[in-house]
Amino acid sequence: MDRVKLLQDLIDSRFEGSQAAFARAIKKPASLVSQWLSRHRGFGDASARHIELELSLGEGYFDGRRPAVAAPPEQQSTAISIAVLDVAGSMGFGESIPEHETVINRINVEMEWVRKHLPAISSPGNLKVISGYGDSMMPTFNDGDILLVDTGIRAVNIDGVYVLSANDRLYVKRVRQRMDGHFEISSDNPTVKTVDVLNGDHEVTVHGRVVWAWNGRKL
Repeated sequence: MDRVKLLQDLIDSRFEGSQAAFARAIKKPASLVSQWLSRHRGFGDASARHIELELSLGEGYFDGRRPAVAAPPEQQSTAISIAVLDVAGSMGFGESIPEHETVINRINVEMEWVRKHLPAISSPGNLKVISGYGDSMMPTFNDGDILLVDTGIRAVNIDGVYVLSANDRLYVKRVRQRMDGHFEISSDNPTVKTVDVLNGDHEVTVHGRVVWAWNGRKL
């Protein structure tokens, strides 16, 4: 049984091929995962057992065994309840940050849907719902769209759309890393020309990554 092939298949099927997301899920450095896959570092019993435990795969998964194991708590129910926060992320000039996080509602989402559409999230328990306002992220999502945010992501590890705060304002913006290592914050609306570059001069906090817009768009 080729453990490395099973490892790659696992990353492809559950994490959309993202080594970084897989590394976060198993609490290991992404560089170590890369070394396992390139076979520059042995993928031994201790590492296999660690991953099987962290991802609730059941002992022996990487040895070709598929023992019957209890599902982790987050998968025992057919649905999860996601908090809807009284928080507005601006896609324009920024919304004031609320002093307290207030849950105003909850929505139930089937775990099967989460596993199918959002395999690379940090944890289903970290999902929160906020509203987006403004037109700077059109056509990716529109003014008033409901946004599903993975609040377990507190750093920009991959290019994507993030909930950010700066100068006591909350924003929803696209962030990408440039070749010089700096991060560029921009809008998806081609009529909005503002582009900011984070070079250490601005204090910006990452509150999560937008993983789904409730207009059917996966981000």
